Amino acid sequence: MKRQLPSHITKYYEALWCIWDSRLVLGEVSDGIIHATVVSSSRWKKYDVSYDQLHHSIMSNDNSSYRKGELWYPALALLLFLDVLDYQSDYGEALSGIEWKPLNTINNNNFDLTQQQVETQIQSQWMNISSLHLYCDSLQHTLESLHLEMLGTTKKPPIGN
Repeated sequence: MKRQLPSHITKYYEALWCIWDSRLVLGEVSDGIIHATVVSSSRWKKYDVSYDQLHHSIMSNDNSSYRKGELWYPALALLLFLDVLDYQSDYGEALSGIEWKPLNTINNNNFDLTQQQVETQIQSQWMNISSLHLYCDSLQHTLESLHLEMLGTTKKPPIGN
């Protein structure tokens, strides 16, 4: 089954900061499958992510992967970490310190509103939002060209706040 692409640009934002913040821990490699743990920005949850480069398949136990088959920030973070997707650290640095969980909660998971607030914050620091959008568009195009499949069966998300 083909993986669905991220439905919102903020998932790339979260993945970029995840790498910058060193919240991805590479695990073992078994039977050609790379395993990793991604810690949420709130530090309350740990997601398991596995990637099989040979078979172009990936699995994460985040909510969106479980419910919709959509690639979400933990899977994107692993692909960025492994240089399957081009990671540019200046974007991760610009997005550092964003409290994603509280923002998404306050905004009732209105990702457009969260995006607007995040972009206002990082634009005031130094980031050219247009270049960030172009970069994330290039990540989306690369991701689309990979034709990623589901790796194994879906796994329930971790319990946490």
